[in-house]
Amino acid sequence: MDSFESMVTQIRGHVSDLEKKVAERTRDIERQTLQVRVAAEVARDASVIQDLDELLERAVDLIRGRFGFYHAGIFLVDDQNEFAVLRAATGKAGQNMITNGHKLKIGEVGIVGYATGTGKPRIALDVGEDAVHFKNPFLPDTRSEMALPLKIGNRTIGALDVQSQYPSAFTAEDITILQIMADQLAVAIENARLLKESQESLRELQAVYGRYSQQAWSNLRDAQEFLGYQYDRSGIHAIQPEETQTSQAPVLIPLEVRGQVIGHLEVWPDEEYQGAQTQDTFKALGVRISQAMESARLFEDASRRAERERIASDITAKIRSTNDPQHMLQEAARELRQALHASRVQVLLKPSRMDQSKPGGNGNDDSYPSPEYSNND
Repeated sequence: MDSFESMVTQIRGHVSDLEKKVAERTRDIERQTLQVRVAAEVARDASVIQDLDELLERAVDLIRGRFGFYHAGIFLVDDQNEFAVLRAATGKAGQNMITNGHKLKIGEVGIVGYATGTGKPRIALDVGEDAVHFKNPFLPDTRSEMALPLKIGNRTIGALDVQSQYPSAFTAEDITILQIMADQLAVAIENARLLKESQESLRELQAVYGRYSQQAWSNLRDAQEFLGYQYDRSGIHAIQPEETQTSQAPVLIPLEVRGQVIGHLEVWPDEEYQGAQTQDTFKALGVRISQAMESARLFEDASRRAERERIASDITAKIRSTNDPQHMLQEAARELRQALHASRVQVLLKPSRMDQSKPGGNGNDDSYPSPEYSNND
């Protein structure tokens, strides 16, 4: 009987141990499943969110909330590659650090400084025993900390920092999943930066082209003999600068090219055509007129440039048709006069400084004449 009871006790112990192992394994599987879900959420956000600040804030909130960490933060390397600057962090402590401009010297201060300086992860399972750990007054309860580098190729652009209130808080699975997320974040951060730079460059280009377009239209207006054209019951005629308008106020539709007003469409509709629908029609017409005018101006500019290139190519070809420098100068003067319809063209060779330094040499000395070729009527 004692033997039987002992066997039952042993079996019950084995069953209890097995149940504990199954429970632990179940918790591990659930934790791993949660980690994979978080990684998937971060990957999804990285592909959708284009605003860098929003992306970083979303990432740290997900990591802290799903993993149950004490703190999560993302540092980015500054333009001088001198400091790792905190850009997103969780909780009130994180917001206080960001407000205070929290940053760590790369390669010198803290676990984050180590990760951004070496491009390698740094894990402190007990921060009290880690000489590199930076004791942050905003996070007094930290017992373990992990910093994973954010890398693009061989370039480190920042670090993901997570902290726990418990020692030895990070498992091998935590490290693997968080490194995957760090890699995803690095790519998303770089893409967001490139997008922002592209958008800024595009805005600058649009501003420059807008100013150029405005100047081109200003020059075109200055060269016009008339202010514009008017069509009324008597037909179409040019508007003289001194011409006055009627007392009735017109419907004024701006003609815009890339945000720059280049003129106006003025309409005096009859009373039966003064509704909102007619106004929309006028606006649509103004857009079409603006586009057509800009296209015509660009075509005219392109035609002028093409003509200048053709003339330059023709003149260059004729000048190169001979190897005689004297004949080249004569041909240059002749061809330039014909191409420019000028009354007189001169091609002068400037005396060298050596010639000017000789006795009596001043650039106009008859002893050292400058070749001159002219072509005139």
